[in-house]
Amino acid sequence: MSPSKPKASKLPKNLTKRHTLAEQDAFAESAFDAVARLYCDVFAFWRECKHKTCKRQRRCLGGNPIRCLQYGLYDVPFRRLKPAMAGVIAGGPRRLPPERHAEWTIRRLPLQDWLGSSPSSRPLAQAIRKVGK
Repeated sequence: MSPSKPKASKLPKNLTKRHTLAEQDAFAESAFDAVARLYCDVFAFWRECKHKTCKRQRRCLGGNPIRCLQYGLYDVPFRRLKPAMAGVIAGGPRRLPPERHAEWTIRRLPLQDWLGSSPSSRPLAQAIRKVGK
């Protein structure tokens, strides 16, 4: 018996494995939103949320989780931030794994480093752009 050749794929090959800048920014924004949702879930901000879906599902499902987190942090004592960070690193109450390496990186940052800045001027945006694949 002669060895058979593997059939050539008819699909076009994508030899460029890098993402465009717009895709990298979208990945970074989704990572920031996911981590903000985890913080909202750890602090249980869904109890006072104005969105009915958040109360019904008992987790953050609102449109802008970063705004919800900024609004709710005024009532959180400083001593609860470190245990909350450990809970976020673990994946929140539902123990969700990070979707991308960028989210893994942001979970390990102190909350004050990335929360106060706007999405376009975040100091981490370029670092996440390099890492977020």
